[in-house]
Amino acid sequence: GGQAARRRSKMSSFEAKLQERKRFTDVGGGRLPPMRYSEEETERLLTEAYANLPERAGKRGTRNLKRQANRWHLVRKIRKKYKHNLANFQIRKMEKRSDTIKQVKKVLADSPAIQQRDREYQLKILQRW
Repeated sequence: GGQAARRRSKMSSFEAKLQERKRFTDVGGGRLPPMRYSEEETERLLTEAYANLPERAGKRGTRNLKRQANRWHLVRKIRKKYKHNLANFQIRKMEKRSDTIKQVKKVLADSPAIQQRDREYQLKILQRW
């Protein structure tokens, strides 16, 4: 069969081209096949790359650390003041409550004498009338 054979050969050549294209595109880069290095070669290239890195000059992050230290010192100071104010508020509240209770107790203690005085006054008024 001529037509079926041509179709088969066309498909096989298409699949071969597809495989070849995949070999290039699996790398994710251009049209070159991926380079493969041995373990020793990889190690040598890595040591060379790390050896050529420039040395770090000067200190790192000193100002940032000082800034953070100052910031946290300020935060602790603010929280200390806030806690102190909360404690003072609690003391004032309890003193006010205590004073109110003392006044109520004093009124309750004095009320029988006042009631007695009022009764005597009313009796005087009634006797005069």
